[in-house]
Amino acid sequence: MALIIFLLFFCSTLSLPVTRNDGSMTIPIPTSLKEMTSKLTVCKQEAVYFSNNKASGFYRVESGFIGLYQVAETGKESLLRLYGKGSYFGYRSLFTHQRYPATARAMENSVVSRVNIHTFEDLQQLAPSLTKALTTEVCQELGKLSDVLFNLVLSTLKTE
Repeated sequence: MALIIFLLFFCSTLSLPVTRNDGSMTIPIPTSLKEMTSKLTVCKQEAVYFSNNKASGFYRVESGFIGLYQVAETGKESLLRLYGKGSYFGYRSLFTHQRYPATARAMENSVVSRVNIHTFEDLQQLAPSLTKALTTEVCQELGKLSDVLFNLVLSTLKTE
């Protein structure tokens, strides 16, 4: 776990290409979660949640685009990911019982569904197929991150 946190921190400080998730995983919110789901309309540049806020659920983009931003100690803001229609975001903090590590903000007027669920275990019990899909997505992103890190190390070694 410490290695993953280090890799995420290390790579977030680099100028890496933005990961764009534009709905490749278009699983609708399961019926079992509908009672705990609400729709939010967010205006351009409005935050869905802020970095370091306690995680209180996760989100799905219904329309528009949501950007995930992180601010470095220098004050420089970096766009980490861009989520489009059908994309889920904010669930990693649910899985790890941690605060949101970055700020999610609307890139344009957008509609998101907020699923008010507080633990990974509850999600797993109520929506096992969605839990599996989200877990698979995290693993795929970790694989891509490993490739980026490997290529970065390789290019650094070539220049020395």
